[in-house]
Amino acid sequence: MIENLETLAALARFGTMLKTGTALRISQSAVSKRIATLEHTYGQKLIERSGKNVVLTKAGTEMVEKVRPLLAEIRGALKAQVIESRLNLVIGVSESLLSSWGAAMLARTAARQKVSIRLHAHRSPVVVDKVNSGEFDLGVCAGSIGKAGSLISELLLREEMVVIRSAQFNKKPASSRPIKVITIEPTSATWKAIRKPISLSPITVDQTLESFFSIAQLARAGVGHALVPIGVARTLSYRKSQLVRFGGKIERPIQLLFRKSRMAKPAFERFVADLHQQAGQTDP
Repeated sequence: MIENLETLAALARFGTMLKTGTALRISQSAVSKRIATLEHTYGQKLIERSGKNVVLTKAGTEMVEKVRPLLAEIRGALKAQVIESRLNLVIGVSESLLSSWGAAMLARTAARQKVSIRLHAHRSPVVVDKVNSGEFDLGVCAGSIGKAGSLISELLLREEMVVIRSAQFNKKPASSRPIKVITIEPTSATWKAIRKPISLSPITVDQTLESFFSIAQLARAGVGHALVPIGVARTLSYRKSQLVRFGGKIERPIQLLFRKSRMAKPAFERFVADLHQQAGQTDP
C-alpha cells in the first residue's frame, strides 16, 4: 500500500502517467494499476484525466496532503537501515544477443537497478522452456517464440537483419538484385520470424548453419554472402560498405519473457521497466 500512496504523490507532482512511471522506474500500466487499487480500496475517485495529463480530485489531493509527511518519515526510517535488500536474477539470453549488444544492455540495467544477475546463453526455445519451468526468472529471446504457455511476453525491440558481402565476389550485390546467402538454420526462432519477409525479398538461401557468428566469419573467409543480425556484423567490426541493408523490411523481434507472478516483486517490475528504457536507447 505504501508504494501505491507514493505513486499517487508522484502523480500529483509530475502530472502524467509517463513522467510518473519514468521517475519511479515502472511502466505506465503499473502506475495506472496502483492508482486503481487505491481507488478501489478507499472507494473514492482520486484522479481525473485531461488528455495526457492527470489531475487529482479533491479527495486525491487531500489524501496526498495527509500521507506525504508519513511517506517522508517512512523513507527516512528505511534509509537509516544499513541492510540493503538486493534482487538476484537468473536470466536466459539468446546466444547471438549475449554475444553482441545484449550483454552491455543487461549490465547497464543491472547496475542502474543495483540487481545481481546470473546469465545463461541458450537457443531461444531452450530459454522459453527454462523460464516456463522456473529455472530462469527472465528470458531475452530473439525471433519467433510461438506459444509460450502462461508466460508474459513483451516486445523489447526489433533488430535489423543485413547481408555481409562475401570477400569472394568482386561484384557487390545490391538490395534490389537476387542475393544467395548463408544464414541460420530453418528450425531456429529467428528464421521463423524472418521467413515471410525473406520470401518477399531478393534473397535466396544457399546454405544454413547453427551459429550467426560462424556464418559471418564464412563471409569474411570468402565462402559466400551472409545474412545475419546487424549486431553480429557490428560486433565483428564489419564496415557499412560491406553490408547490404533492406530499409528495416527484414527484422527479428527481441522479446522479454517472464512469469506473471514475478511482477509481484517491485524490484523485478522496476528492472523490467528499466530494461525497456535501455532498449529504447540501444542501437544494435
